[in-house]
Amino acid sequence: MIGPGRTARLAAGAAVLTVGVLAAACAPSAPTEPPVVAGPLPASRMPQTGQPPGVPAGAQRATVDRIVDGDTFWVRASGAGLLPVGRRVKVRLLEYDTPERGQCWFAEATARLAQLTPVGSVVWLESDRELLDRYGRSLRYVWTPRGVLVDAEMVRLGMGRALLVRPNAARIDLIRAAERDAMRARRGLWAAC
Repeated sequence: MIGPGRTARLAAGAAVLTVGVLAAACAPSAPTEPPVVAGPLPASRMPQTGQPPGVPAGAQRATVDRIVDGDTFWVRASGAGLLPVGRRVKVRLLEYDTPERGQCWFAEATARLAQLTPVGSVVWLESDRELLDRYGRSLRYVWTPRGVLVDAEMVRLGMGRALLVRPNAARIDLIRAAERDAMRARRGLWAAC
C-alpha cells in the first residue's frame, strides 16, 4: 500500500514533470531563418563594408538626409565612390519622373519615396554615363539594402512615369516594363490622374 505521504510526493513529482513537458512544448523553437525586417535598415544597423545582395558592384553607400519630392532627395555619401564622403548632395533618381508640386499625385509620390528611403536610412547609389543634370543634381539609380531598385519600384507602384534622358539608358528596359505593369494594373497615378 502507498501511504498518504508517498501519494503526495508522487503527485508532486507528476505535477513537476507535467509542467516541464508543457513548458518545453510551449517554448519558442530556435528560428530556422532570420526574421524579416520591414522597411529599409537604418544607417546604424548597416554593415560598413560590403554591399547587400542585389546591389550592383561599385554602387556607393549613402544615407538619406532629406526627401524633396518623388524623384529627388538629399544624401550624405558614406562609402567610396564618385560623391565626396560626408558631403550633402542632391540626387535626382534616373529614368523616371514624378508629378511636381501642385500636380495630381505629387503628395503620394513624395510620401512613397519617403517610405522606401526614409530619412536616416542607407541607400546605394549607382551612376550611369552622365553624372549631373542641367540643375547640378547628381544623377543616380538608387538601391535599398534589400536590393530593390527604387527607380523601377516607384514606377511599378504607379508613382511616376518612365523617362529616358540620353545618354543615361542602362536600366530603361526594366523601368519601362515596370511602367507597363503599373498601367495595366491601373496603379497610382494611372488610376487617379
